[in-house]
Amino acid sequence: MKAFSIILSVIMAGAVLWFGGRFFAGIPDWDHGLLTIKETPLPTHDKDGRPLISCPDCQGTGQGPCQASKCLKGLVQCPQPCLKLTVGDWEKLKVKDHDPELVWQVVRKGNTWRAWSQEHVGELIQEVNGELVNTGKCSACAGTTMVACPQCLGSAKGICGICKGIRVLLAPKKTEQQKEPEVPSPAPVIEIQVEPVPEKLPVIPDPS
Repeated sequence: MKAFSIILSVIMAGAVLWFGGRFFAGIPDWDHGLLTIKETPLPTHDKDGRPLISCPDCQGTGQGPCQASKCLKGLVQCPQPCLKLTVGDWEKLKVKDHDPELVWQVVRKGNTWRAWSQEHVGELIQEVNGELVNTGKCSACAGTTMVACPQCLGSAKGICGICKGIRVLLAPKKTEQQKEPEVPSPAPVIEIQVEPVPEKLPVIPDPS
């Protein structure tokens, strides 16, 4: 018992030192008593020194919508052969004691056939002892006909298609603004003052 207490004390002391060291080193953030690791800051320049900007398409998260072609909000069609309204031929049949507006799917085996209405969507029709039998809700999709997308695991998120998950893009190059052509200034106007000419010339006396 004493040895167990010593081992437990050593483990607790190690845990305190490890978490305490990370806290005082500024590595984690403490929020509501939970340890969360700081998000890696976005780089501002690449290895060649070129400036980078946050990806405008994913806002620097590196995530975008799931790229799987059949993913719909994180779900894809169940791969099991359960009844689905999107698979097979559905038609209206006149069946006693059933709503005439119901649609049915006919399942054939050889010369025999059976039909199940839309009320049985999500259920498996399988052959048991040579007969077609409804075995109940599909275990893969629980009768919903949809399962989590295997690519995004139901998150509906994937790698950003623009930045490919690296969160940044090269900053666009700044184009030099073209200078407007200089308009030559007009030549300065030089004003010349001209003395006015008298209307009548003065009479000069004859020297003789």
